[in-house]
Amino acid sequence: MTHGVIRLLVGERGFGFVSNDSGQDIFFHHSELEGVKFKRLKEGQMVSYRVGLCDKGLVAREVRLCKTSAKRSITIPDIPPTGA
Repeated sequence: MTHGVIRLLVGERGFGFVSNDSGQDIFFHHSELEGVKFKRLKEGQMVSYRVGLCDKGLVAREVRLCKTSAKRSITIPDIPPTGA
């Protein structure tokens, strides 16, 4: 599975675009959503998906929300206190 962030939703038409790590936009249709309704999606949410190919280019298949909806997760290492 590949991960990306929902960049754009076109609610009245039922599709959107996911931006992958390299900044490429990949089309998805609401029929490819798994475990979530299209109306519940928000731009900026992180999703996982499989990349497919159609006559117009790349498409996201089996689109699922990730457990974390943050665009990027940053882990800050423990830093021991100085002085003392």
